[in-house]
Amino acid sequence: VSNYCDGCNAIYYDEKGTQVYNTCTKDADCYYSDGDIISNTLVATGKDNPPYCAGGICLNAGVCKTDLDCINPSNHYPVKECAGYVECQQQDKKTGSMGMCNTVCGGGSLCKNGQEYGFNCLIDPCQFIPCESSAACASDYCGGCNAILFDAAGNEFFCPEETISCRNDDDCSDDEYCASSGQCKDAAKSSKKEKSKSKKQQKRKKSNK
Repeated sequence: VSNYCDGCNAIYYDEKGTQVYNTCTKDADCYYSDGDIISNTLVATGKDNPPYCAGGICLNAGVCKTDLDCINPSNHYPVKECAGYVECQQQDKKTGSMGMCNTVCGGGSLCKNGQEYGFNCLIDPCQFIPCESSAACASDYCGGCNAILFDAAGNEFFCPEETISCRNDDDCSDDEYCASSGQCKDAAKSSKKEKSKSKKQQKRKKSNK
């Protein structure tokens, strides 16, 4: 189907009438090699609000298939300024059509499903990510101090439990330090920046003994 809204676009459907989307493993897959945007959902949103990889398919900014797509840091879209929570609305699971991210205002809560918001978090939850293999992080203050991680394809990502080995230097051996990834690393094999940091930490550890 030809779509002339905001450009010369084509929307594709399979024989069952379900819209077909370009697949992706990362946001860059949603662009042509010359940098032009691949537009295959609704209308193109322009380079200020580029498409993103959402669960392995390219979607335009603001378009979604789950609520998680609406908090994905790669999904840049205008947000309605009001006290409320963001959700994916008007998607049709039967036809496979996508929804749009929208802020639900006036519900008396900043969290969906009545969760409590406003826990006293000492730091941004995304400042401590327990593994390095995630591609993006969204801070979530509903029900606690939570960090929601995403992989490069826009899927929710969960760190393997064994990768969380330390919270501070005291959890590591004398020749190691606790990196920001939550893993004990060998000070001798760290980068120059990390070496400088680890030396200071090693001195601090020795002085505390």
